[in-house]
Amino acid sequence: METTSTKSPAVLIEANYFTWKGEMKAYLHTKELWLLVFGKETCPPASQVEEQAKWDQKEDKAAGKLFLHCSADQRLHFEDVQDDPVKI
Repeated sequence: METTSTKSPAVLIEANYFTWKGEMKAYLHTKELWLLVFGKETCPPASQVEEQAKWDQKEDKAAGKLFLHCSADQRLHFEDVQDDPVKI
């Protein structure tokens, strides 16, 4: 659940990439998802079942937030990797 103190970033459109990029990065930091999206937090080994399940949930959240903050016109650029927040 978002608090009122967390500003949601603008939706990415053709003309606002640089503004969106900065806002989205800050937003993902506040949601503790930036390290995953940036590729510094990697999936734990399959032997660590609970940790892997938590990571999978974070990956899904990050992908969803990125997807929802892009206009339909921009989503077509990453439709083949929409479930992978690192590739988005």
